[in-house]
Amino acid sequence: MGVTPLRAPPTQAEAADRFAPADPSPLGRCHRVLGMISHIVNRSSLTHFAWLSIAAAILTIGLKVIAYLLIGSVGLLSDALESFVNLVD
Repeated sequence: MGVTPLRAPPTQAEAADRFAPADPSPLGRCHRVLGMISHIVNRSSLTHFAWLSIAAAILTIGLKVIAYLLIGSVGLLSDALESFVNLVD
């Protein structure tokens, strides 16, 4: 079992060069991140997750309305209506 020699830490300039984005603008960083994500996730799975999110929101709204009807708490009704607005928005 060999011992790996220690390397000197990079200088501040070397570290800045290594981790500097190709395009320092926020839009350039966004495009880089989206490009990386597109290699990981394809469009059909994104659509699947969007529909799953909508279904979960509708289920949550339904449960809040049922809880409001059972308990009569206006806070639950308010929360259900807020969830509906968030879903539509």
